[in-house]
Amino acid sequence: LLMIIATILFFFGRNTFTQIEPTKDPRNYFKEIIEMLPILKTLGLIYLFISVFWSLFDQTGSSFIKQANTDLMIKKLNIFDYSIEILPSQIQSLNPILILIFVPLFSFIIYPLWEKIAKRTILPLEKISVGLFITVLSFLTLVFIQYQLDQGNTVHILWQFVPYFILTIAEVMVSVTALE
Repeated sequence: LLMIIATILFFFGRNTFTQIEPTKDPRNYFKEIIEMLPILKTLGLIYLFISVFWSLFDQTGSSFIKQANTDLMIKKLNIFDYSIEILPSQIQSLNPILILIFVPLFSFIIYPLWEKIAKRTILPLEKISVGLFITVLSFLTLVFIQYQLDQGNTVHILWQFVPYFILTIAEVMVSVTALE
C-alpha cells in the first residue's frame, strides 16, 4: 500500500523534480566519471568507517545479550510491590524508542545549538566523526560493566541502558547523517 502511495506521489511530482537529460556523447560520460573519482574515493573512505560502526552496533544483538544473560546480572526490577523480570532481549527495544526521541531532539535542538556555539554550519563529516567517537564511549561503558561482572560483582540489567543510550546517540549522528 505504501509503495502504491509513493508511486502515485512520484507520478504527480514528476514536473517539480529536477530532471537531468542524459548526454548522448559517450566522451562526456567518461569525463564525468573521471571527475567523480575523487568524490567516490572520499565517500568510500567514509562508508568504510560507517561499516565499522554498523559492525559494532550489531553487537547489541549478540554480545550485549550474552552479557545480560550472565548469572551475575540482576534481571528483577521492583516497582512498588511488584517484581518485574526484564529479559535481556527486551533491552534492545530501547533503541527504536530512543531513535524516535533523539532524531527530532538532534535536528531541532542539539545541532542548531552546536552551530550557534561554533558560529558556523556543522559539516556532515564532523557529525559522523563525533558519532564514531561516541560509539567508543558506549563500548567503554560495556567494558566497565563486564569488568564488574568478571570481578564477581552483581550488576543490574538496567546498567545496560547506559551503553544503549550512548550508542543510539552515535547512531543518530552517524547513520542519520549518512542517510541525509
